[in-house]
Formats: sequence, structure tokens, C-alpha cells
Amino acid sequence: MIAFAIAMGFFTATPGPGILAVISQAVSKGPFSAFLLLSGLLAGDLVYIIAVSFGVGVVAEQMGDLFYAVRLLGAGYLIYLGWRTWHTAIDGHDKLNHPGAKSKTLGAGLLISLGNPKVMIFYIAFLPTFVDMATISTTDIAFICAAAITSTYLIGGAYIVAAGKVSHRLKQGSTRQKFNRISGGLLMSAGLAVGLKS
Repeated sequence: MIAFAIAMGFFTATPGPGILAVISQAVSKGPFSAFLLLSGLLAGDLVYIIAVSFGVGVVAEQMGDLFYAVRLLGAGYLIYLGWRTWHTAIDGHDKLNHPGAKSKTLGAGLLISLGNPKVMIFYIAFLPTFVDMATISTTDIAFICAAAITSTYLIGGAYIVAAGKVSHRLKQGSTRQKFNRISGGLLMSAGLAVGLKS
């Protein structure tokens, strides 16, 4: 289990579309919004971990059309976030106090994670290396989920804090606008990466 926790940490630290989206969200909309997106990503991972632990992976293999639809939704929302970030006002972060903003950000993370069946395939191949899937217990599943939660918030949080420090240094309007466009471009690129995955 210790070896699994370490491996999970390395897996989380590897930059992918999800982490890229979190960093861009931290720069353009602030750390709270980025943590919401990260929490959505984590929720999707936990769904996959529990599904694989209970042997749902075989059933999920037959749900290709559903995965495809969810992936397109997640990719579309990432591209939309990128477009919004590209056009964000120079004088600060977008506000999260309008109705539905928090739930939309959380839902976007969930869609990005659930729309990537390769995450489930990763866990199908990854978990048996550390756990006997034939005798996996509720305690084992709880520990696996705890390791995923811990590594996601520690490592994802470190990315968010680092991105936040960069963001706070962008006080000049022209620099802020350039960074918003870089961040927006990264979000749209992440959306395209998710949407075009085979």
C-alpha cells in the first residue's frame, strides 16, 4: 500500500490535460476555482477506482458511446473556459458568486475525468500490481481512495499555489492580458487534447 501511494503520487504529478486545466484555472480565475476543478477531477478518479475495485471495468468496456459523449462534453467545456479566459477582463479574476458558477467548475472537472476512459484502463492495469483484486477488501478500497485524495490535493495543490504566485505578480495590464491569453490557449489546447483522444 505504501508503494501504491508513492506510485499514485508520481502518476498525479505527471502533467496531463487535467493538471494543465487546473493550472490555467488557477492563473486566470484564482486558487479557489482551481481547487473546485481539481476536486471534480478527483471525483471522477474515485468513481473509476471504485468501479475497477468492484469489477465494473468489464461492463464499462461496452459503454464506448457513453464515454465518447462525456468526453466531448468535457472537451467542449474546457474549450469554452479557455475562450472565456482569453477574453477575461484585465482588472482581475472572474467572480464565482453568480448562480451555478461553483457547480459548473466542479462539474467540468468531473466531466474531464469521466470523459477519459484511459483513466479507467490505467487503474485496471495499475491496481493489480499492488492489490490482489480477487480478495480486495473494503479497507483496501478505502486506503486506495485515501491515497488518491491525498496525492491529488497535495500535488495538485502545489501546482495551484505555484500558479497563484505567478498570477499575483502580473499586475500590469498588458502583461496580465498576455498571460490570460496564454492561459486561455492552454485551456483550449487541453480541451482539444481530451476531445481528440482515440
